[in-house]
Amino acid sequence: MKHLIQPLAWGVTLASILAAASALALSLATPMAAAATAAPHHLHSAQEALPVSAGHATDAALREGMSRVRDALQSAGRAPDDQAAAVLAGEIEAAGAYLVANCRLPEAADTTLHGVLGNLLGAADRLREPGAPRDAALRQARSALARYQQLFDAPHWR
Repeated sequence: MKHLIQPLAWGVTLASILAAASALALSLATPMAAAATAAPHHLHSAQEALPVSAGHATDAALREGMSRVRDALQSAGRAPDDQAAAVLAGEIEAAGAYLVANCRLPEAADTTLHGVLGNLLGAADRLREPGAPRDAALRQARSALARYQQLFDAPHWR
């Protein structure tokens, strides 16, 4: 039995480490990309500063990863407790790690996706904050999903 459980435990551990590393990398890269593209004479939010256009094509990995986020948010309900919020944050981070590892988009679409992912991972961070209001984090995550639908051709959601 040990020979079955131990590899599974290592796999889960490595997936968690990958998710955390991906979340950290995206949380560092998104503000830098926003700062690099922002006009010097006025400030923009990170979402506005990234160059975006609508109608980007999706690949199977993008559709799968974003569907995982949508499904996790739908199952979370309105106000998850601390434990449920941590699970939801983990699911969002895991979907983000999946996207980073598997999604292959043209450069413009990839840049646009990074803005959406930055907002999703920011929401996951807010969900992990002890005692933080969950409704704001859930709104942020749902807003990022709505932004995804605006910017990407996502017929799998229609």
